[in-house]
Amino acid sequence: MLHDRDIQGITAYIASFGYKAMAITVLIIIITNMTGLPSIEVLTVSGHIFGLVPGIILCWIGETLGTVIAFWVIRLLFRNKAMEFIKKNKTFEKLDSYSNFKEMLIARLIPFAPNVLITTLGALSHLSFRDHFWATIIGKLPSVALEVWIGYDLINIASGDSRGILALVLTAAILFAFYIYKRKKA
Repeated sequence: MLHDRDIQGITAYIASFGYKAMAITVLIIIITNMTGLPSIEVLTVSGHIFGLVPGIILCWIGETLGTVIAFWVIRLLFRNKAMEFIKKNKTFEKLDSYSNFKEMLIARLIPFAPNVLITTLGALSHLSFRDHFWATIIGKLPSVALEVWIGYDLINIASGDSRGILALVLTAAILFAFYIYKRKKA
C-alpha cells in the first residue's frame, strides 16, 4: 500500500486502527525516517484523518523521533570508520567543518528533503548529538507543517479551497530563499 502510493488505501488502513491510529501513524513515520522509505504519503493522510493541527503534531513527533533514533544508530555503528576516512581526505575534512547546529537547522527546515541523507551526513560528521537533536526538533516543525498542510489541501482540493496554492507558493518561496542564502554564502 505504501509502496503503491495509494492515498485512499493508506487513509483507510490507518483509520482502521481506530483509537490506536495515532500511535500507528507515529510508528510508521518513525520507521520510514529510520530506513529512508518515503513518509510523504503518511504525512499527507494524517492531516486528513486527524485534522490539520493534530496531524502536524503527530507527524512532527514521528519525524523527530525517527531522525534522532536513526542518528544515534548510524553514529553507533558507522562513525568510527567514517572519522578515519574523513581524517585521511582533505575534502571531506573541509566538508566536516560545516557540520554544526546552524547548517543542520537549515537542512531540517527544507520541506520534502531526504531525511535519511541529512541524518546520515550529520551522524557521520563531528556534529554533536545535542546540536542534531535541537536542530531536528526546531527545524522539522515548519517543514513537517508545510508538508502536512500541502497534503491536506491536495486531498481536499475538490472542495475548491485555494489554500493549497498558497502552501505551494510558500514552499517555493522557502526553497528560493534557501537557494539565495546558500549562493550568497558561497
